[in-house]
Amino acid sequence: MKKTVFVVLIVWVLIVALVWAACDGDSDNGNGSHNGGGGENSDSNGGGGNGGGKESLPLEALDSSVPVRDGPSLGYGEIGYIAAGTTYAATGTNRTAEWVQIDYKNQEGWVCAADSSLHDAADALPETDGAKYSCYQSHLGSLDGVLTGVNPAKAEILYINGIMVTYKQHLKTLELIEDAFKTDRVMGIYNETGGFITDVAQAFDDIIEGRMGQRVGPENRAAESLERQIKRRGSDPLIIVAHSQGTAILATALFRLEPDRDLSTLVIYTYANAAALYPAGPTYRHCVHQSDIVRFSPFYERFVQDARNQHAEFANAPNPGSIFDFMGNHELDGYLASRAAGLCPF
Repeated sequence: MKKTVFVVLIVWVLIVALVWAACDGDSDNGNGSHNGGGGENSDSNGGGGNGGGKESLPLEALDSSVPVRDGPSLGYGEIGYIAAGTTYAATGTNRTAEWVQIDYKNQEGWVCAADSSLHDAADALPETDGAKYSCYQSHLGSLDGVLTGVNPAKAEILYINGIMVTYKQHLKTLELIEDAFKTDRVMGIYNETGGFITDVAQAFDDIIEGRMGQRVGPENRAAESLERQIKRRGSDPLIIVAHSQGTAILATALFRLEPDRDLSTLVIYTYANAAALYPAGPTYRHCVHQSDIVRFSPFYERFVQDARNQHAEFANAPNPGSIFDFMGNHELDGYLASRAAGLCPF
């Protein structure tokens, strides 16, 4: 059985790779302007933060080597480090007061408030940047599984992204989900991209774990992070939005939690579902475009049957693009547009 599944998976990967190549990176073209804009925004926002003689507070690093970034998120580059006991002038914060703006060697720098002496007092500073990005797990060597968006204690929606999504694209998507669901309390869990082949291989591993309870490759940090965040809510209501590979990661986390956690308080929205099975309990609302690439998956019919058995809400939505634009019909912004138009009617 396992050998047959493996052969089917290899064939499916080849088909997807050919379609992806034919699409010539349509996904990147739709988001490239945002990627180029992330660093530029820090300059324009920071100019207002340092000017005008605004009050400042002294900030000291709590760790021996705290990174300083050129913007208030993990997606910005490091411009240096500050050592424990060294004092800098803190002049502002981002919207959630999780990042603190400092005067670092005569330029604007940003450090995680939790790594500084202002971890409980940052909100006394003026807001100098409207970003809402978290700095949890700021010292991880990898971004896989890091938390983004609002503080976990305030989040009403958790979002997990799919394949081939850069960190800055992930952050932009949080804003789209805020608009779509009419709330600013969205927290993301970043599923880091390692390139197309790596992402597809990991996605299959996530699907296999959700179906058979075992992995072939290394652990998926995003799945671990999602599992922790669901667990820490106890039995509190929670909305989870998952797209593409993020749905397989979600299914993996839910199956791990199923024996010990009441899942009935969860409301799950999936777009471009890649998972084969989901555990019973949550309220599921699935939407798949008619020409989405996931429909070629060897697991798709099993997913549809499982959804019917669970009486899940299911929308077979019209394509936002050409019938042959399999990858374009897979993109999350298209699904959110379909939701706004009532084509994903929930």
